[in-house]
Amino acid sequence: MIAKSCPKCELQVAVASKSCKCGHTFFAARRGADSLPAAEDIRRRTGRVRRSQPQFYDSQHYQKEKKKSPKKRSLSTTIESDFKKEKGETATARARRRRALKRANRSPAVGERGRDPTPQLKPAQIARCNLILQEINRKMRAVTWRPPTDS
Repeated sequence: MIAKSCPKCELQVAVASKSCKCGHTFFAARRGADSLPAAEDIRRRTGRVRRSQPQFYDSQHYQKEKKKSPKKRSLSTTIESDFKKEKGETATARARRRRALKRANRSPAVGERGRDPTPQLKPAQIARCNLILQEINRKMRAVTWRPPTDS
């Protein structure tokens, strides 16, 4: 056995041992750590970082709040609705009339959509479009099947 002697008690101790039977520690770093008071406040590792969860939109909560809130009615709408109810007009009839009015107001816009956009193009753009269409037609003719001709 390879031995070393303890400086306190002069006892022979194995080289691999960290301390003597008398209580003497052979490592200076351990002696320094033993002499320091144990600080429990110091944390060596950081705590686990918790990711905050986003607050998602809760539609059920919104619907509940909407049901709870009192509906505001203006005086003019109540008079109109009372008058229409007296006439005997139903909600579907009012909706039908509203849609018809919208269609009547929208009809000129539909006519504008139907016209040909080529007069708005410049001559260079028209030439480019013609070239592209010719190329597409040529490729289509090359690919499509034609019955054999007797010649």
